[in-house]
Amino acid sequence: MQWNLLLEIPNEKYNVVDEQAKEIETLKESLDKEMNKNVEAKTKLADATAEKIFREVTETLTETQKAKMKSLAEGVEFDDAETYAEKLETLKATYFPSEAEKEEVIAEDGASAPSEGVMTDAMKKVMASLSQSREPSILGA
Repeated sequence: MQWNLLLEIPNEKYNVVDEQAKEIETLKESLDKEMNKNVEAKTKLADATAEKIFREVTETLTETQKAKMKSLAEGVEFDDAETYAEKLETLKATYFPSEAEKEEVIAEDGASAPSEGVMTDAMKKVMASLSQSREPSILGA
């Protein structure tokens, strides 16, 4: 048994479907615009937060150190404020250790740099070797 159904839809109903399709399209466009605005606002907020954190981390550095730190920090991705601050602190400690950290490293090594005017045995051997050299130097001395 085969059924053939013929439905007749008045022309007014077609207009409603077309109008709804147009309304859906405009709503989609509006949603896209708002989403783009949201993404842009979040990006600006992240950039401002990253800049603030950078200023706080580098406030004790000299201007040249800040410039170097800025170039080093360009590769650091901003995920969240806490992680970004930790990454910058690590960079700062690695490339620009404080005087206290330098002294700590020297103390841990158990040796300190020889003071000016005091020659170590190794330096004396090098000086003796250089003074015995009879070949003229590049500077003509």
